[in-house]
Amino acid sequence: MMSKRARHTPARPLTATDAAWYRLEHRGNPVDVTSVLSFDGTLAVDVLCARLEERLLEHPRFRQRVVARWDAAPRWEDEPDFSIARHVSRTRLTPPAGRVELEALVSGLMSDPFDWSRSPWRVVMIEGLAEGTALVVQVHHCMGDGFALMEILLSLADEDPDARVARARASAWPFAGSPRVRDVPRLVLAGARSVAQLARLSFDPPSALRRHPTGHRVASWSRGLPLDRIKDTAHRGRETVNDALLGALTGALRLYLQERGERCPPVRAFVPVNLRPPHAPIDLEHGNWFGLVYVDLPIDVMDHAVRERALHATIARAKRGSDALISLGILELMGRVPLRVARLLEEVFVRKASLVVTNVPGPRERIAIAGVPLREIVFWVPHPRLSLGVSLLSYAGQVHVGVRADSAVVPDPRRLVALFEGELDRMARERGVRPQRIAARPVAASTDAHG
Repeated sequence: MMSKRARHTPARPLTATDAAWYRLEHRGNPVDVTSVLSFDGTLAVDVLCARLEERLLEHPRFRQRVVARWDAAPRWEDEPDFSIARHVSRTRLTPPAGRVELEALVSGLMSDPFDWSRSPWRVVMIEGLAEGTALVVQVHHCMGDGFALMEILLSLADEDPDARVARARASAWPFAGSPRVRDVPRLVLAGARSVAQLARLSFDPPSALRRHPTGHRVASWSRGLPLDRIKDTAHRGRETVNDALLGALTGALRLYLQERGERCPPVRAFVPVNLRPPHAPIDLEHGNWFGLVYVDLPIDVMDHAVRERALHATIARAKRGSDALISLGILELMGRVPLRVARLLEEVFVRKASLVVTNVPGPRERIAIAGVPLREIVFWVPHPRLSLGVSLLSYAGQVHVGVRADSAVVPDPRRLVALFEGELDRMARERGVRPQRIAARPVAASTDAHG
């Protein structure tokens, strides 16, 4: 029987949405989905490669590269002389390395473009850590959306795949519950209609979050935040967990900008929404299949209670709207029109928001890969032409928040993460959730008495 390594897949054009994400790649701004998996023990690289070959190569995309020609649409072709070993590398930090050293290494990897002579993905094993081993997994967005890629990443686990996928499939964001979003035959709107609707949406106001990116990425992420405590905090505020997390982010952004002496105008976030039908199997051949919801974050509002009410109102509007379908129509159009027209659409599109906020549910119980327990997982989706991305991921009863930014916009992502943790802790205290603190790191008191 022919091995997975030797399989041949006929060349085929990128889907329109995949082509759009391929076109969004700019010098100094890689369009990648990045994950960091931290393990309690040591992974053997040969065992890891065997698991990758067994599970990843079920999807032809992981052994295909993008070939772009001036006279034809970009297409997927088999990578010549494909080998898993070309996509897996090892890096050893000076032991005993900690979180600061790991974050610096991850930041550097995020700034490195892919080698387009190969399939656009890579895995880096990080050794020399004080605690176990880490894997950095990077996949270009043209291969698939973050929801699909997270499920594929979880397919590396030792446990039963059906149980794994069932846990990961549930939608994290309430926006996906709209009947219009779940009506699959109507997902792709006419491009012209989508452009007209997008044009009616105002541009995001100038702010420090919209500075021109330098291409130098910086990243940080939180320790595990107890999900049960966040649920208790949310329920006492008569809101969902997602509402509470967005509220903490809104407050943290306000505090971060204030500490740096910046203005705090309201900002808009792109929120990715999974548009696949429930329980549909992952098939990367069908391309990226998600939309973007626009959520206004009232960081201009000083008073906590008033800010939370304003945020609830904008979330309610997003749930009722068709933003996800409109954005999918725009991406479809961007992948089909001439490149010059696509660049014009891109310019309009990215001026509608200042950041990307993503929430993906992970497994409810701890998992292991090749017998080594996975302690924590954090990920980031790309934010092309935008300079800030925030990710929220639940895993084994804890939530991790990750920040990826351009250094010109958020030079200290660890501070923003700490402020996020502090905002969750403040919300818990004000709502009587005691005695355990939510925040994993102490946060200095703010000079803004109400913000």
